[in-house]
Amino acid sequence: MTLPPSLLEQLSRDLGSPVKMMHSMSGGCINNAAIMSLGSSGYYFLKWNTHAPKGFFAAEAFGLSKLEQTEVIKVPKVITYADNDKSEVDYLVLELLSSSDPSVEDLEKFAQQLAMLHKVISDEYGLERNNFIGSLPQENTEMSNWGEFFFNQRLVKQAQLGSVSGWFDYNFERLFAVKQQVIIDLLNEVNDEGPTLLHGDLWSGNVYWTKEGAALIDPAVYFGNREADIAFSEMFGGFGRRFYQAYQDAYPLRSGYPKRKIILNLYHQMTHANMFGGSYVSEAYSSLTRI
Repeated sequence: MTLPPSLLEQLSRDLGSPVKMMHSMSGGCINNAAIMSLGSSGYYFLKWNTHAPKGFFAAEAFGLSKLEQTEVIKVPKVITYADNDKSEVDYLVLELLSSSDPSVEDLEKFAQQLAMLHKVISDEYGLERNNFIGSLPQENTEMSNWGEFFFNQRLVKQAQLGSVSGWFDYNFERLFAVKQQVIIDLLNEVNDEGPTLLHGDLWSGNVYWTKEGAALIDPAVYFGNREADIAFSEMFGGFGRRFYQAYQDAYPLRSGYPKRKIILNLYHQMTHANMFGGSYVSEAYSSLTRI
């Protein structure tokens, strides 16, 4: 793997030492990744992207810092980053975490930590800045109503992107309009819980297991209802029965969650339809029909 020369120069300036070694990593569908060495300065995890949207890694760094400030769940420390204003190549340098296989106890501890994270509260739904979900913009204009926030700042924004790309057609649009008030009313069954801090993109690929337990990576943080994290964690297989039981023991979900889960995961089906197309389009339409 060859890094762009401008990236090597910028990394050397920011970190105060020339890059000695680079080992390519796989697994991401958006960014390039590598482990790099600065000799005596140690090892770091590097992500970079030559076509990132403006502020992409700045948003990720902000999200990681927001999670770290809670002192609830481990996240990799942000070492440095560069966005479009500072470099030809966007990048993010993180603390390199050790890896380990999770035990049942680790899963249960993670569930308890997530419940604690979901008790970090705010006055409004949203966030003081916009960020990204995958490679797509995620708008976080603050609102006081959960159902209206989720419909307008999550579903409508993805529908607008889908209209441009063509998959959000007349049939989608008609059904979307019919379901609007039902969606808002169902989500507002838990509006009284208030806004809590979410990872925002919580699936198994964004939990990194270390010898000390779970660490959260690649966040899309905002203040929403905690069911959004739990729902998406189940969309691609989940964390297993013991995890969900431990979460329920620590912070029981309200009745009606299975109905609301369909709405919450509709957002992620729509984001995946916008990024990847394919079967996610039909899955989104099926979910919208079921609501």
